[in-house]
Amino acid sequence: MTMMVFLNELSEPRDALDIHTGRALMDALVKVLKAIKAKRPDTVLHSSVPLNGMALGAGYSVARWCNEPESRDQWRWLRGLENRAPFRVCLGEIGSEIGTLEYELDGVIAEGLGLSHLFGGLAVSFAHRDTWQVCKVALAKRSLCEDDAGEVLLEQVMVEAFHACVPAHVEGHGDWLKLACMAPVSDGADLWARRAELFPRLVFLPRTEAQCRMLLPGHPWLKEIVKRMRELDDALAEWSPGITAQPKWGSLVTPEHKNRKLLCQFNDLDGIKRTFDLHARFTPGCGRLHFRLDPENTKAVIAHVGRKIM
Repeated sequence: MTMMVFLNELSEPRDALDIHTGRALMDALVKVLKAIKAKRPDTVLHSSVPLNGMALGAGYSVARWCNEPESRDQWRWLRGLENRAPFRVCLGEIGSEIGTLEYELDGVIAEGLGLSHLFGGLAVSFAHRDTWQVCKVALAKRSLCEDDAGEVLLEQVMVEAFHACVPAHVEGHGDWLKLACMAPVSDGADLWARRAELFPRLVFLPRTEAQCRMLLPGHPWLKEIVKRMRELDDALAEWSPGITAQPKWGSLVTPEHKNRKLLCQFNDLDGIKRTFDLHARFTPGCGRLHFRLDPENTKAVIAHVGRKIM
């Protein structure tokens, strides 16, 4: 499985930097990429903006850096990472296929950061501002979805992109990088067999086994369901039940309408009937992932994986 690394074009230096600072920024970028590749030999680099067309402050550029004799080996190494990327895509192209998909940082479209979140990769930045000295970057994600009444609406949620601009950030992502190299889920039976390994903070009612096993190889829901479960598990990992009633969700999660809550009652693992009205959505169609929170164990109990409950 390829480790996709996305260059954050918003970190391109625009200040009046001197040549020595520009060279230092390129050296730092190479260093953080080598730290990632040391942990993940399958690392590739995606840049929506041509790398050798980027500026490194006024009067200096990546093109100039890569033509300097002392930088040529590093440039060839960077080009190798770029050339191995399995695709070259922009958010606008993806959005045109599914309707609307945008990621913003402080009101500015964030191409590389957004792609890293969308594809479950890692974003890297030039380390010239304190803004980028973080392991995660908060983004506003906007996309089209369908509400419980069947109306199409523009959903906006806050999400976090995994990020690095220094080797220490890469070390902080060590466990996540190991998890990200797991083999992809091949079908619903594989999802069910590996559920504890893939989603350690999710617990599944027995009734969901048949629902998962119905997801045959190539089923259009499979990838989306795995993504939603991963988002739930990640949110639970960051949750402190004593501080907030719910985790910070990575996608739209809402309770069921009052007149539909009875449809969301199922026998729990202890045999007691409980309401599982919290739900995340997945597409195509009206896919729903119903669950309840278990604050005592910082987990979620999954009760329904399938179409909107009718």
